Amino acid sequence: MRANSRWCRSGSISWRSRRRSSTRRFRRARTGGGFASSIRVWIHSRAADEQLLRLILSNLLTNALKYSPPERAPSLTLTRVGRHAVFAIHDEGIGIPEEDRPALFQAFRRARNVGLVNGTGLGLYIVKHCVDLHEGTIELESAVGKGTTVTINLPMFPALTELGSTLNVRKGDEA
Repeated sequence: MRANSRWCRSGSISWRSRRRSSTRRFRRARTGGGFASSIRVWIHSRAADEQLLRLILSNLLTNALKYSPPERAPSLTLTRVGRHAVFAIHDEGIGIPEEDRPALFQAFRRARNVGLVNGTGLGLYIVKHCVDLHEGTIELESAVGKGTTVTINLPMFPALTELGSTLNVRKGDEA
């Protein structure tokens, strides 16, 4: 996040409270269905801009809910892979046609199979910019009629060498 620190505010995040409030909000937003989440993170320190993370997750979860049948709840999985937090949002909705995918992260672009589902075509555009500000990556896998998985990979945790130097400085300060 160094290059974009002007736009990203780093801080600690309480995943437990975030997950609870997001789950409640999305359960209310969806009639006849629930929101399944599996959060698997075992760490003490996280560095990210909470507002940008909220934008990323709320846009992706809203899309997953919007384009899925009511009886099929989307899932959110969060895992830690080294220095990275990896968010995967999966739905069993309408899917995105292959020919629409290259332009999907541009402003006001929507897939041609959305029918009468409301939207502006800004959700994935916003997500992409928030991910870029975190110096992360976004991947999209989709099959028409089967669903979509969006995977966000964000560097949020210090490297072991950074942790080691922090611990050595603290040790030196105490001596």
